[in-house]
Amino acid sequence: MHSGKDSNERLNERSKRLSITSATSKDISEELSLWNQICTDLLNLYNLHKEAETVVQKTNKYHDKINGKPELLNPKVAKKLIESYNRVIEKATKEQKEITKTKDNLDILIALQNNSESGIEHKRKKRKMDKYLNSSKLKSHDNKQYKPLSPGNLVVVKPPGQDWLLASVLQYFPDKNKYEVEDVEDDEDRPGIKKRYIFPVKCVLEIPNEDNQKPYFPIGHEVLSLYPNSSCFYKATIIKTPNEHKNSSNGKPAYIVRFEDDDEAEREVPADRVLDMPPKMKLKEDK
Repeated sequence: MHSGKDSNERLNERSKRLSITSATSKDISEELSLWNQICTDLLNLYNLHKEAETVVQKTNKYHDKINGKPELLNPKVAKKLIESYNRVIEKATKEQKEITKTKDNLDILIALQNNSESGIEHKRKKRKMDKYLNSSKLKSHDNKQYKPLSPGNLVVVKPPGQDWLLASVLQYFPDKNKYEVEDVEDDEDRPGIKKRYIFPVKCVLEIPNEDNQKPYFPIGHEVLSLYPNSSCFYKATIIKTPNEHKNSSNGKPAYIVRFEDDDEAEREVPADRVLDMPPKMKLKEDK
């Protein structure tokens, strides 16, 4: 086990490297501030772990004595054992909260970093801007007349290491040009709790509503589509357009698409859940 001093030195070194790699980002102050907080959280987590380890060792000593001499188990010893169990639970709960907080901050930092690197890679390869309607909407994010989405608006985002997912807008930060969004589904590890994320405007895909003109995608076009009976979006190819697919299951405009790695199955997806693949906004794929 490394000492707290060694851990601190390693974290400070990583912080220095981060300041160099993100030097081209407009949000460098925010990223470094977030990283410093993560470094502090990791040191707190290390200390909490050591405290919990001490309590667990003490509890195990009680067990060893009782196992060796069962006659020692009396009401007084049992009371001490219960108190020891409660301390272990208390330490473990604090440690879990610190892990969750640190992970959330890391998710935000990775998203900001990936967005910066994605923009640099885009310029390097000089990718062609998309010719469909969604592309023009992306450009509008950069001008001063950008009208932010209202709380409750549905969007699609890609948290680091996860699939594209359906989320709801919580609030817009005009000074940072970022959104806070919330997953529409509960966290698998924490039922009843929805994960929240912060993304730059250009990393948020808007779901068309009745007030917005829906883009038209021709047969063979690659899209980002909601997988039926889920809240996740995946890469797919248009097989039939709403005009050709007149008999949708609910009478509303729908595409027939074929998802990657889906055994060539053709699936019906509502037109407002089929989005263009945005080259500028695509975060790094998992390696």
